[in-house]
Amino acid sequence: MQTPIDVPTLSVKIDSFLHFAGLAELWNSAGWSTAINKIKNDNEQATLKTTWSQANSETSHSTAFCKWVDALITLLTRSQWHSQREVRFLPLGRTGVSSTPGFANGNVAPGPASRFQPDAICVLKEVTQFENWGQVLIPLQFNQKEPSQPSAEATRSASSTSSSRSSAIPAHPEPSSSQSCPNLNGDDVQLARYAMETPPAVGDRTHIFGMVVCHPEIVLWYYDRCGAVRSPKLNVDEPEDFLAFLKFLSAIIYMEDGVLGFNPLFTDTKADQGVRTHLCDLSVNIPDREDLSLKLTKLLVRRTGLVGRASLVYRAELQRESKTEDVVLKSSWQHVTRKSESTILTALHSSSQTLDCIVGFVHGWEQQGTAGSSRRAMFGEPTPVAHDRALRYTVTEYLNPLSELSKPFHIPHIGWSVLQAIKFLNDRGWFHRDIRVGNMGFAIVPECEGVLVKLHDFDLSKQRGSVSGTSHWTGTLPFMSIELLRSSQTEHMIGFDMEALLWTLLWIVRVYTDGKITFKVADHPLIRWFSNDDLRVIASSKQDYLRDLENLTNTWYIRLD
Repeated sequence: MQTPIDVPTLSVKIDSFLHFAGLAELWNSAGWSTAINKIKNDNEQATLKTTWSQANSETSHSTAFCKWVDALITLLTRSQWHSQREVRFLPLGRTGVSSTPGFANGNVAPGPASRFQPDAICVLKEVTQFENWGQVLIPLQFNQKEPSQPSAEATRSASSTSSSRSSAIPAHPEPSSSQSCPNLNGDDVQLARYAMETPPAVGDRTHIFGMVVCHPEIVLWYYDRCGAVRSPKLNVDEPEDFLAFLKFLSAIIYMEDGVLGFNPLFTDTKADQGVRTHLCDLSVNIPDREDLSLKLTKLLVRRTGLVGRASLVYRAELQRESKTEDVVLKSSWQHVTRKSESTILTALHSSSQTLDCIVGFVHGWEQQGTAGSSRRAMFGEPTPVAHDRALRYTVTEYLNPLSELSKPFHIPHIGWSVLQAIKFLNDRGWFHRDIRVGNMGFAIVPECEGVLVKLHDFDLSKQRGSVSGTSHWTGTLPFMSIELLRSSQTEHMIGFDMEALLWTLLWIVRVYTDGKITFKVADHPLIRWFSNDDLRVIASSKQDYLRDLENLTNTWYIRLD
C-alpha cells in the first residue's frame, strides 16, 4: 500500500539557496571573476546553449542541456581550485530503474516494484550507465511547459512504501519566509519522487538536491526528511540568473561531501573512492566512544520514502576490549521534541530485570547538524520547522528474527514472553506503542540453549502521562487497536499494547508457514487489515474477524485452532 505524504516546502531567494554551499570565499575571489568571464566568452558553450534552446522534444531537450552543462563544468574545473569530485550530466532517454526496495528482517519487502524514468541525472564522471539510485548525485526533471508560479500552499508530492501509519505526516503550513511556499505542479511532484529514491538506496545520504528544467528557466531544489527548499526560477538568458546557475554548478564540484548530502559517519578512509553501492563491510567509529567501533555486515531493515523516520537497520560486529559482539546499528529520523530511543533504553536498563524482556542497549547518539531547523539555517533562513526531525542512532544487541520460532508450540511462549515485557514496561510507566512481529526477536541462552523473546524498537515509546511530542497517533496498521483506529485522539493505554500483541499472534498463525510468507500481497489472507484508506473500515474488518472463532489459523498452525 502506498500512503501519500506531504512535503512541506520553503521557498527562498537564490542568494539564500546558494548560501548552503558555504563557498562565498571562492565566489568573491578574483579567480572566480576570471573564470566567469572566460565562460561568457566561450564559443563552444554558447553554441551548445543555442542547441538546447532549439530542441523540439523532451528527449532532445534533456540531451542538449546535459551537453551544455558538461561544457560549463569543464570550464569551471579548469580553474586553480581543487575540486572535490568530477561529475557529468547523463541524459537517460527511456532508461528506467526500479524503485529502491524496502527491507524487513534482512529480506526485500514484498510487493510490486515501481519503475521510474528520470530525464537526466548528475553522477560521478566514472558512471556511464544508470543502474541504481545510489549513483545519483542530483536528479533532473525536464518540461517544455511553463513551470508553476509560487502560491501560498505546499501540496502532496510523493508517496511512501511504508505500511506504518505513523509515517504519514499531516500537512502543516511552513512559517513565512522570503517567499511564500510554492504550489507544486506535476514536474515538481515527479522530481520529488526521484529524490525520494536516492537517500535510502545506499543509506549514506542525509539530503539531496534536484533541478526542474524548462528552457530557459531552472528551479533548484533541496530535499531532506523534514521537507523541501526551493529556489526561485532562474532564467539563464539573464546575466544575474546565469551567474547564480554557474554558482550552483560549481557547488556540485567544490562543496564538501557532507554539504552535498553524504553522511560523514559513513566515511571510510580505507574504501576506494568512487560510487558506493552498499554499506556492508564499512567500519564506523562511534562518536564519544573511542573504545567502541562497528563493522556493518548485513542490511536488515530499510524504510523508503522522502519525509518520515526512514529507519535503516544494519547487523554489525562491535569491537570492544578485544572482543567481538553481534549487535544492531539503527539510524532513524526522529522528532526532535520526542525523547530519543537511547534515552528511553537508558532509563529502562536501570533495572536488573530488563535484559529478560527488553533488547540489550550499548550506546546511542544524535548526529549534530541534521535537524531540519539547522539545515534551513544553512540557507540563511533560521526559521522553525514544523515536526522537526534529527538523525539519531542506537546500538543494541542483535536479536534473531521471530520468524525463526516457527513451530506451533512456540506461539504460547511468544505470547507469554511479550505479555511479561508489556507488564515490565507498564510497571515502570512506559508504553511501547508499536507492538508487532518486526519489533520482537529472541536471544539464545547459552547455559540451557533456551530462548528469551524480547521487545525492541522503542523510538515510538511514550511515558505514561507525558505529552507525545507528535500530532498523530502511532503504530502499524495491522496491529493497532480497534479503538485507536476509530479515534486518533484517544490517549494511549496499556490495553492497546496488549491488543496489539493479540493481533500479532493472530497474524503469525494465519500468515506464516514454517516462518515464511508464501503468497503475494494481493492474495494476503488479512489484506483487509491494512488495505483501506478509511481506518474505520479497517477497525470494522478486524472486529468482524474476531467474531469468527473458526479458521483463525492456516494449516501449519491448525493444531492451535
